[in-house]
Amino acid sequence: IKSTNTFNDLSLSMCQTMLKLLVSGEGMSRTGVMISIPQYPLYSAALADLGAVQISYYLDEDNCWSLDISELRHALQEAKKHCSPRALCIINPGNPTGQVQSRQCIEDVIRFAAAEKLFLMADEVYQDNVYADGCKFHSFKKVLFEMGLEYSEKVELASFHSTSKCYMGECGFRGGYMEVVNLDPEVKVQLTKLVSVRLCPPVPGQALLDVVVNPPQPDEPSYDTFIKERTDTLATLAEKASMTQEILNQVPGIKCNPVQGAMYTFPRIHLPPKAILEAKEKAQVPDMFYCMKLLEETGICLVPGSGFGQRDGTYHFRFFSLYTNKNDEISLGYVCDKCSGVLVQKELMGN
Repeated sequence: IKSTNTFNDLSLSMCQTMLKLLVSGEGMSRTGVMISIPQYPLYSAALADLGAVQISYYLDEDNCWSLDISELRHALQEAKKHCSPRALCIINPGNPTGQVQSRQCIEDVIRFAAAEKLFLMADEVYQDNVYADGCKFHSFKKVLFEMGLEYSEKVELASFHSTSKCYMGECGFRGGYMEVVNLDPEVKVQLTKLVSVRLCPPVPGQALLDVVVNPPQPDEPSYDTFIKERTDTLATLAEKASMTQEILNQVPGIKCNPVQGAMYTFPRIHLPPKAILEAKEKAQVPDMFYCMKLLEETGICLVPGSGFGQRDGTYHFRFFSLYTNKNDEISLGYVCDKCSGVLVQKELMGN
């Protein structure tokens, strides 16, 4: 069952629409939705807006932001004490963390969702942006149907794809689609009603969506040009992702996991104790304090990791790897030099 309706704000509209169908109850029966930490803030904002209960599960930073099923189980059991868990959201490839989940991980997630009767929401808008050697994108729907009838006829799934987030739109074009599997027919009627009241995006976004779902075929005149442009674009993105990781890891006080996919990295910053103390005195989260100081002193704007969620006592920032200066390596090196300079300022180092 596929919906090819498109929206001005694709992810927000589609995810909110699905969540509206899922959220209900009060007190112990209130719907709980499992989301990863770090996460794209859309999810926590949507859950807060709908009055749903956020169930946080943490990605494993020490293992390249992988998803551990034991962490899912732990988070779910704790949540059952105060709400009714009904949905599990997965972002793959990850935003802001840039990881690509393995097929085995996806199979484990599907088994977990089936056993716990959870509705799966698969955010797959960066599926074309996979760079690291040995990594491959596996769609939840494809894996689900390859696992046999025990799962393919049982697990409810909504998956999302976008023109604005893949290599084609690069966050400029707006459009996309949602595909639902095993949704009750009566619920589908309500979903169609909710989708129908949404506004459409500009025409270019809708036109690009047609290319995303129906790319040129080998016997068509535009095929060779399409393949060349697609290959060149993804190769350039892969080069920038590798360069970002390599140069960030040269900065003292910053540790960056390999960028496997998507368009971002989420490096960890080790802040001096005096900086953490000064941040608390100013009632700021330490990574926000760092990012503001960097902005004030260098004009460089980074997004603090606290906006995406992170384990207590750790600090990060999200870095966008689509910089387009004539000399990207020099540009990135300049940014990293400034990041390092703010980290080692004498007035923040203490004794």
